Amino acid sequence: MTRILITSHGKLAEGLLHAAKMLIGNMENVDYITFEDNMGLEELKDEVAEYLNNINEPLLVFTDMRGGTPFNVVTLLTQHMDDVFIFYGANLPMVVEACLLKDSLDLKDLAGKIYSNINEGIGIN
Repeated sequence: MTRILITSHGKLAEGLLHAAKMLIGNMENVDYITFEDNMGLEELKDEVAEYLNNINEPLLVFTDMRGGTPFNVVTLLTQHMDDVFIFYGANLPMVVEACLLKDSLDLKDLAGKIYSNINEGIGIN
């Protein structure tokens, strides 16, 4: 089983999780951490560190953008952990797919599946 963490600037992480629940229902071991505009860097680091200290499962992380504070904090705090994959540029199709498959694939296969399907969730009409 893989745990999922969504983290972002503002309410995006919360919104992605809320929307995923609307589509597929409640799910276990899927969490979010929001970097609010009134938070400092240390507050976010502390919140992410506390979260990481309380889990034992492999972890799939979705962040809003590469180089942003949530991405940088998660990358820094997980750099010595073995069972972690971090995606940036998170969107609803990625999160839904991960939530649907997290209990049936191991972390490496789950990350590979999501990565191979990234372009299917983005398009122009």
